[in-house]
Amino acid sequence: MEYKEPKYGQPQHQNKPLFPKLGIQLNCPKCSHEIIADDINIDKTIAKCKNCNNVFTFEESVTSPMRRRKEVFLPEEIEIDAYQDELTLFYKWRKAKGLSPFFVFFGIVWNVMMIPFVIGAIVSGSIIMLLGISLHLMVGIGFIIYIVTRLMNSTYITVDDYDLSIEHRPFTIPFITKNQYYDVQNIEQLYSKKYVSHTTNGVPVHAYAVHARLVGGKEIKIIDGFKQKNKALFIEQEIELFLGVKDERVDGEVPL
Repeated sequence: MEYKEPKYGQPQHQNKPLFPKLGIQLNCPKCSHEIIADDINIDKTIAKCKNCNNVFTFEESVTSPMRRRKEVFLPEEIEIDAYQDELTLFYKWRKAKGLSPFFVFFGIVWNVMMIPFVIGAIVSGSIIMLLGISLHLMVGIGFIIYIVTRLMNSTYITVDDYDLSIEHRPFTIPFITKNQYYDVQNIEQLYSKKYVSHTTNGVPVHAYAVHARLVGGKEIKIIDGFKQKNKALFIEQEIELFLGVKDERVDGEVPL
């Protein structure tokens, strides 16, 4: 989708309500001591304070009238900058999406094996030989792009009262990881979906993505490639809370 200049009129979500964010920190209601993750039972919404041994429930802190399910904790691999007028979620690919050791090993071996053929073709000046190995060279380049981007790239999801942008830095790959820009006034609902990313020995390997339903019913994919569902659910949750979009059930969405 091509970027369009924002319409600086009255934004649809300008009067969005503010909600408590448990994903950043939980404190003891008795002594205000910060509660570490090991002392929190997410399923039962119960926590214990190591400082004063107080056991308490935090269910009211993780629900709001806008949400039909409990709030998702901040995943370790995702970072967040939240302000009154802007929200930014960002993560490094190598942490949030992972780097397959098999692809790294196979990619290095593949390209090392191609070096003698490339040198031989250049030295002999054989265009036919280069054309003959061109497909193998393209595969090798694909492996290099995969390894470099997984090691170095980060994705930034930024939302304000006008736009939602998804930018991949420092490398953007056309038709694969292109930057995207959307007008938030067109966003009606967000939801997470499970899908088959690839198969290994005939066995499907699943991943999770965040989708949006636009005004008029059009469905778009915001971001994908997460191996754990909590990352997709957290991104969905934070964007909805920022924009004041009521969490509603969508067919095919990922359950909490």
